[in-house]
Amino acid sequence: MDCFGPLAYVAEELGIDLGNIPTNYATMVSDEHSMQTLAALDKSLQRILHDDIEPGDVLFFWITRRNKPCHLGIVTDYGIMVHADGNIGKVVEHSIGKSWYKRIYQAYRIPGAR
Repeated sequence: MDCFGPLAYVAEELGIDLGNIPTNYATMVSDEHSMQTLAALDKSLQRILHDDIEPGDVLFFWITRRNKPCHLGIVTDYGIMVHADGNIGKVVEHSIGKSWYKRIYQAYRIPGAR
């Protein structure tokens, strides 16, 4: 599983059409795909400010080694998120500490995720 798996699962459970959002990390290899993903998220989800992040929100991260926004996590509790670690192929839970928080590129609210 890659980082889009949890988002695809939640959206399917809530009956939300994510449109053209890729559900495979391999499609995020180019800047064009990153921007297409952001455009699709903008159509399907509600953008929110970083200061308004709550459980259920989706965080899209800037990954420095790829020099583009290309990783997703879902907030499960205040200061905690789940995301799929592509290196181990599992969904893991992490604290949204300074190292993660400073890499948030955009935050989104999923309609009906509360």
